[in-house]
Amino acid sequence: MLRGNGLLLLVCFLCVWGCSARTLDELDSSVKPPMGECHRKVLESFADLRNETCSENEDKESCITKLLNSADSAKSARASLVPACSTSESGALSLGDNPCNDALQPAFDELHHTVDIIRAATKVCRLRFHNVSACLSDIYLAEKSLAQVATDLEQALPVCGLGNHQCAIDISTAIEDITGAESDVALAAKDCANNPVKCEDDIINALKEATAGVLEIGSAIKDCLVTPPSSV
Repeated sequence: MLRGNGLLLLVCFLCVWGCSARTLDELDSSVKPPMGECHRKVLESFADLRNETCSENEDKESCITKLLNSADSAKSARASLVPACSTSESGALSLGDNPCNDALQPAFDELHHTVDIIRAATKVCRLRFHNVSACLSDIYLAEKSLAQVATDLEQALPVCGLGNHQCAIDISTAIEDITGAESDVALAAKDCANNPVKCEDDIINALKEATAGVLEIGSAIKDCLVTPPSSV
């Protein structure tokens, strides 16, 4: 009888140990998702985004080129994720089964649309090619696009969590950049009708802030995948 009880205890111990081990594995996998092809591609693509900044007295043409190169490097990084992270024929992405990154995608894509609008504005709002109606039209589109980015980021924050980690810091910094770009675009809306010189500066400043936002969201996509935020 004692022998039978000992065997029963051993079986119970093995069951408990096996369940505990499985639970620990599940917890560990929830903290560190398995390194799939999409996961690897995200870390690789967003590891070295080009961040070209303008010096204080740099020529405006050179500055604009640098900023656009930075934005284009992030756009290329996003494009390189297809098909590794594509979930449909339309090219929609699901980044490493990470809800936070999926929530960041709309803001990232919309902000690239914003940069493209401001890119167009740098041509028609510049002093040498000043076209008031075309300039103000682009500014209006940029305002709408930036407002959408801000909304997308605000919606992503609850999904990504608000803990003190790099992921949340990236998102918060991106929101600051977008707020700055909105202010610059609002100034441009006032200046571009009557002050072409000031208008030119406003547009370049808006491009700087929008590009910085693109890079911060790119950093968040990488950092939030490495250390997924805790839920709020």
